[in-house]
Amino acid sequence: MRRVFQDDGASCNPAILIHQIQIKYDAAADRLLMQVRTRADEVFAIRLTRRILLRLWPPFQQMGVRVALARSHPNAVLLPEARAMLADAARQRPLPNADFTRSFKGDGAHQPLRG
Repeated sequence: MRRVFQDDGASCNPAILIHQIQIKYDAAADRLLMQVRTRADEVFAIRLTRRILLRLWPPFQQMGVRVALARSHPNAVLLPEARAMLADAARQRPLPNADFTRSFKGDGAHQPLRG
């Protein structure tokens, strides 16, 4: 299983330099390998266990909801019921600048975390 996200940068904050993200399952290690490629052609990799992922997933979801709601309704004060409904809608909305057709390009990239 592999999912690659690529943003063309049109709607990105210039301070965010993520170009591609890839998450794939490594059966031999029983881990998820997450790789992030920056616009400066650097690749950062982290192996995630099920236990770590179970702890990280809820904060990632909450962060995604906060960002999506802040973008779609910046000055709104939402009731919890409306927040949940809008969060579901934001998760189902397609990413306008995402390109899932290109494969992840990590070969030959600088990996600053490798010694």
